[in-house]
Amino acid sequence: MQMNSDAEVDIANIELAMQTLYKLIPAALDQAPMDVQDKFNNALLNIAVNRIIEVEGRPDTVKILLRLVNALINDCVPIPGHPIALTKQH
Repeated sequence: MQMNSDAEVDIANIELAMQTLYKLIPAALDQAPMDVQDKFNNALLNIAVNRIIEVEGRPDTVKILLRLVNALINDCVPIPGHPIALTKQH
């Protein structure tokens, strides 16, 4: 029996988190007033960044966001089944 590496477990957990959020976000968005829906992406990004700062600290958050920028520059798009591992440098 082969054990999964830590990286494989991390990716699987990221995928599960993404799937969960993909199910929850549309319902929350549908319940918001129309003028709020236009601001939803910005609000979601701000919440995510604040959470990362809280958990990882400011210096590591900067590193994480720079990894995201690099991934986007290189046409890597986080989608279910293919998340971008940002919190750990591989």
